[in-house]
Amino acid sequence: MMKKPWTWKNVEIAPNLSEKLQQEFEVSFFQGALEQDPENVEVLVTLGDVYSRLGKTRAGLDIDKRLVRICPDEPTFHYNLACSYSLLGDLDPALKALEKAIQLGYQNFEHLKKDSDLDNLRQDGRFHVLLKTHAPQT
Repeated sequence: MMKKPWTWKNVEIAPNLSEKLQQEFEVSFFQGALEQDPENVEVLVTLGDVYSRLGKTRAGLDIDKRLVRICPDEPTFHYNLACSYSLLGDLDPALKALEKAIQLGYQNFEHLKKDSDLDNLRQDGRFHVLLKTHAPQT
């Protein structure tokens, strides 16, 4: 009995494993790109997104800090920094970053009110004071 020749088409990879391998490849690729251009905002944003999808919150926090340093006036970067701190349970810096995001013009309060990344921060009374102070009343 002759065996069928092996080809890559004969190999099935579970979808969740395939996705994880793709994300790990993206991390390696974008980390390499940052070695060439450490302040490339587009690469940093993409890498931060991949870290989030992989649940690598601490690595995502490092990216958020870099983005805030490079683009200190971008409210979305401060918002993302607040999310990372909140996910890690660091509520004081999370609140500070969120307040800065709002001061810089972050206005998507509906998203802010339901974003699960801010669940830890939402349990802090200061979060609700911040919303009362800055969010439009509906």
